[in-house]
Amino acid sequence: MADLPTAVFVERWRLITGEPPAILLNPRSAMLALLVASTPVAPLEPPVPAWDDGGRGSGTPR
Repeated sequence: MADLPTAVFVERWRLITGEPPAILLNPRSAMLALLVASTPVAPLEPPVPAWDDGGRGSGTPR
């Protein structure tokens, strides 16, 4: 993304973040590093669902 024309970079940034960039840093790789640094880390393991056997308040973790 760092080598794209400005208009394309802004369009793709908007697709990723949902909004246009507030400023354009030069080099754009600094913007990408900032985006990666501000993105929360995905959990390594999915959360354990609570199983419900149909009774009220009977949900028990796996």
